[in-house]
Amino acid sequence: LWGRGARLACDRCAAGAGAQGSGTDSPRRGPHAVHPGGPSVATPAGTVAPGWMELEEGGEWDKLPGGTRLFSAPTNLKTGLTPRAQLNLMFNVIRAASVRGGNLSFGDLTVGMKYRIVDDANLLGDFAILPAVKFPTGPVESGAGTGTTDFSWLLISSHGLGRVAVVLKLGASD
Repeated sequence: LWGRGARLACDRCAAGAGAQGSGTDSPRRGPHAVHPGGPSVATPAGTVAPGWMELEEGGEWDKLPGGTRLFSAPTNLKTGLTPRAQLNLMFNVIRAASVRGGNLSFGDLTVGMKYRIVDDANLLGDFAILPAVKFPTGPVESGAGTGTTDFSWLLISSHGLGRVAVVLKLGASD
């Protein structure tokens, strides 16, 4: 899938608009500033302000073996729960000739809870952990779902280096 596909990550076209402060991912930015990052592309350590929601949407077109075309849209709905915690609801919208005759299908649902542990630490910068569980909600027979429940975790370190943001991640899944 990855080698032949063209990826378009269009995450909140106004991602930079309204950002305040030094450009890092820390709370020095306005509490309601957008946190740029694309679903499955970038995941900074920042969290959404309590009571606010952000929607990340991506798009990917692939040519599968045999010439079948596939479109998938990774989606991440983030809801701020506390100043340091956010709920993530992630799923894919899929359209392929082999998936339900070419109709749109929803893939498995992943529920994650990002918790920002520290801000502006000397070595870690802004540091968060994101454990998640993927539930087998997508239809397996059509290829949109996996039929398995999977667990994952992600450690995230975000740093602002002038006008450049660096995000380092380490994760695992079963």
